[in-house]
Amino acid sequence: MQNASLDNINPSNLKNFFKELCKVNYRYAGRELAAYNMNIEFGQLKKYKSSYITTEKMLSSRIQKLEGELQQTREEKNRALGENRNRINELNDALVSIKTVMRELLEAKKHRIKHLERKIRKEVKI
Repeated sequence: MQNASLDNINPSNLKNFFKELCKVNYRYAGRELAAYNMNIEFGQLKKYKSSYITTEKMLSSRIQKLEGELQQTREEKNRALGENRNRINELNDALVSIKTVMRELLEAKKHRIKHLERKIRKEVKI
């Protein structure tokens, strides 16, 4: 193999070479990591392969537990929604009653004003 001097190498070509080298290294490292992770997963699967029934029982109990938690969460949500609906209905009823009282007060005020206007007219005519 000949010793090549670095004087004759184009810097941009060297830069491109190192970029490509880094890409190859990155791909290789990714594949190596994936292979390592696969080996770990296969090792774990081998452990469970011999105890398939135990694994199935564990999974089914986990599913039942999660379903129970989901049901409990749904019940809490429905309870909270019911309480919120009741509170909204109470507030709406209170608002309607306030509006009714306000209308009645405005009507009473109109009647008082009319009565005072009549009274003033009678006194002015005299």
